Amino acid sequence: MKRTSLTLLAAVAATALSVASAKAQDIVVAVAGPMTGGDAIFGEQLKRGAEMAIADINAAGGFLGRKLKLEIGDDQCEPKQALPVANSFVQKKVQFVIGHYCSGVTIPASAVYVENNIFMITPPATNPTRCISANASEQIPTVATGGRRPPARKR
Repeated sequence: MKRTSLTLLAAVAATALSVASAKAQDIVVAVAGPMTGGDAIFGEQLKRGAEMAIADINAAGGFLGRKLKLEIGDDQCEPKQALPVANSFVQKKVQFVIGHYCSGVTIPASAVYVENNIFMITPPATNPTRCISANASEQIPTVATGGRRPPARKR
């Protein structure tokens, strides 16, 4: 089930990458989370899921004939690591980010992604401050976990 979900997630993300250059051979995607530190078990799960999904997609011929390449970012669930990880993804020409795991890291990192037109989805971070924004262009797609969903947006 998890493998199918992550494969679907990666396929949907690859579809959303309309800004990718036709000259580029690989579509660069990234996973960010606590790869080290006290929450490393969760980062390892994100990383393994992304690796499996990308392997499946690439084994099936990639996306529109282009392979996906995975970059890993270790933010240790520490807000001070958000900008270095996000900026490293910008430098590596990442087009899609899965993560960050902790809301305290997701919020500052998301500003970098918005500024650089990088699509981001965060499966576990559910802070409604960032998930529901007054500026629709700054909303971060969030998969709500544990049956919790952000409150409905006021119109």
